[in-house]
Order: sequence, then C-alpha cells, then structure tokens
Amino acid sequence: MLHREFAINPDQIQDISDLRLLEARFGFDKGALISTFPKKWFGEVAERISRQASSNQADYISEDLKILKNNALASFSRNFDDSEWFQSAAHSHEEKPFHRIVDNTQPEPPTVIHSIHNLRETDFSITPQIERTAEALAHAAEALLANAEKVTLFDPYFCITKTGYRKTLLAMMALCRKTRVRFHVYAEEDGKPDWDSVIVPALQTLLENIPDNIELNFYHVSDDGSGYVHARGLFTGKGGIIYDRGFEEPNDHDQRQTPTDVQLMNRSTLEQKARDYNETQLSPRLNLKNRWSGVKCSK
Repeated sequence: MLHREFAINPDQIQDISDLRLLEARFGFDKGALISTFPKKWFGEVAERISRQASSNQADYISEDLKILKNNALASFSRNFDDSEWFQSAAHSHEEKPFHRIVDNTQPEPPTVIHSIHNLRETDFSITPQIERTAEALAHAAEALLANAEKVTLFDPYFCITKTGYRKTLLAMMALCRKTRVRFHVYAEEDGKPDWDSVIVPALQTLLENIPDNIELNFYHVSDDGSGYVHARGLFTGKGGIIYDRGFEEPNDHDQRQTPTDVQLMNRSTLEQKARDYNETQLSPRLNLKNRWSGVKCSK
C-alpha cells in the first residue's frame, strides 16, 4: 500500500497545536494516514479539543477538525478489543502491522514512537516504485479504494480486451468495501478495436465477473491529437495516484517484476483531474466518443 497507516492514541492530541501538527504531517496527498482506531477516534479528539476552545477559537477549530477528518483519517476495518489502547493496538499490529504506533508507553523504535512530536521525516517515507502485477498495482491504491464510493481510472492505452488490464481492474474492485461503488474508466479511442463489435461484448463478458457491489462505466474519449490524454492514474474523492506505466499487467513474467514509478497526486492535480474526467461534463480538451454502463445482475 502506497499510503502509510499510523495508529495514534487519541490522548496524544491535547490542544490546537497538536491538531495542526497532524494537519501538516498527514493526508492522502502526503501518503500518511491516521487510522480511525478505535472507530470513535475522531469523536474523542473533537470533543477534547472543542471543550478546551474559547469562544474566539470555536470557528477555526471546527474548520481544522473538518480538514483533518476529510484529508487525513481512514478506516482500515480493524478490530478494537476494548482493552487498554496500546494493548489493543499491539494486538491489531500482530494481525496486520501498522507503519507506526504513537503512544506514551515504552518506546520500541522504529515502530512505537513516544509522541507525535517525536515523529521524523524518515517515518513518513514511501516506496515510489511497485511491481507491475495486477495485485501490486491494485494494492498501491488500497487506502483510496477501501472506502471509496466512486473510483476514476484514466489511461489512454487501457484496452478492456486485454487480460492484463482486466486483471488489474478486477483486483482493484475486490478491494472496495462500500456497498455500492461506481467505477469510471477512461481510455483513448485511437488505436482501439471496434466499439460495437468488440469492446461492448468484452465489457458484457467482464460484467459477469465483477463483484456485486460494483457499477462499471467505461468511456472512449479523444483529445484530437493534442496529447492531453497522456497521463495514467486513479483518483477518488480523497486522493489520487499517478501510475507511470499505466494499469496493464504484462504478459511477460520478467516485465511484471520490473518496478514502475507511482506518485501521489497533490491537491491541485487531484482537483484538475476531477474536472477533466467528470462524467457529467468532460473537460473542453476531451471529446466523448462512446460510453457504456453496466451493473451485475443479481441471480
């Protein structure tokens, strides 16, 4: 997973300065996320900070809390066994490791850090390269996919008739936990097989294999030769990732092991891609050529 998951004892956040430190360090665009561990993590922090705020601080504290919740918190569906916080975190860590645990217990570097103020730049390092297997390509975006209700992929070379693209798409769908998730996939029309006789039948066949909670929307677009449809990536309402070599798992097994670069989208890039690939109104730089939508029929 490209994003790092941090377990932070909610007691660590005592005032507005602590809150703003978290805002500066964590976010989907920074590759560092605070696990909602336990589920009431945000409620505990919000109540403590709000209770301490003066009337003059109330408005901007409310805004700071909103920013933290929207930009830096993520649920990883971990079990909290209602024991003492650190013990519960340690048990969860044994099942699936956190990147870091922050609690004022006996430090055990590098995993257990005594305080949020002791976190260093090295604690936030990410791996900018991944293998080109379907599982690795999907896993890189797991933090985005897990709680998304809408997922957008854009890749000019994406061809639904090729096994390597289908495998990655299905692997990504399998990581989505919401009861209904809309996938929007944009590919360039140029160089693709005929839409009606080849692409649509391939999409209909794929539909039989997608998870029940997925709605698939597939588009062919054109940039009229401008080259604007060049970048390849994925985004949700929380953040995005640029995939340097796209989403295809190569047929050649040696090529699958050759690392490809991945890069987190900053906020401005995310906002621009969301405007470009908006199903209700595409960017003026793009022309919609074909569209297909499908939902798996319940048996």
